[in-house]
Amino acid sequence: MLKPRKILEVGNSGLLLLVFVTIFIVPVFPLTWHNLAYPVLFTLIYLISATAVQTQRMNILLLAVSLAAINWASDMLGLVILDRISRYFTLIFFIIIVFKLIIQIATVKRVTAQVILEAINSYLLLGMAFAIIIGLIVEIDPQSFSFKTDIITDPAISNFSEIVYYGFVTMSTLGYGDIVPLTPVAKSVAILTAVGGQIYIAVILALLVGKYAGAVTNK
Repeated sequence: MLKPRKILEVGNSGLLLLVFVTIFIVPVFPLTWHNLAYPVLFTLIYLISATAVQTQRMNILLLAVSLAAINWASDMLGLVILDRISRYFTLIFFIIIVFKLIIQIATVKRVTAQVILEAINSYLLLGMAFAIIIGLIVEIDPQSFSFKTDIITDPAISNFSEIVYYGFVTMSTLGYGDIVPLTPVAKSVAILTAVGGQIYIAVILALLVGKYAGAVTNK
C-alpha cells in the first residue's frame, strides 16, 4: 500500500499532467476531437484530485464520481439543464480543490517539490474555474464577449478551448485584446479574473518565500 506522502506525490503529478494536457494540448487538435477529449480528461481530473488532497479524501472521491456521472449523463442524454448543473458543480469542485491545495501549502513547514506542484496545480485549476464562469456567462448571453462568430454558434465543440485561452490571458493580466468583454457582467468577471490571479500569485509567493526563509534561518 502506498504511503500518504507517496499518494500525494502521485496525485499531484498526475493532476498536473492531466490539467496540462487539457489546457495546452487538446486545443491543438481538430475541434471534432474536443467533444470526447474534454469529458474524458475532466473525469480523470475529478478522480485524481481526490489523491492530491490530504483531508476528506473519500468525500472528494465520492463527489468526483458523482460529478463525472452527471457530466457523462448530460452528454449522452443531451439534457441542457443537466449540462448546466454539471458546470456549476464542476466550478464548485475546482474551487474546493484549489482551497484545499492552498491550505496544504500554508500548513507545511518547508518548501519541497511537492509544495511547488501543489502551487502550480492550484493556479491552473483556478484558471479553469474562471474559464467555467466565463463559459456560463457566454452560454447565457453569447454577446457578452467578442468571440468569433463560429465560437458563439457552435459552443458544444469549440467554446471551451477559446474560453480557457481568454481566461488565462486575463488571469495573467497579459490582455492581448483579441477578445474583450462587452457587457457589464462580462467586464466585472474579467476584473475578478485578473484580480483573482494576481492575489493568488501574491499570497502563494509570500507563503513560499516566507517558509523558505524560515527554513534557512532555522538551519
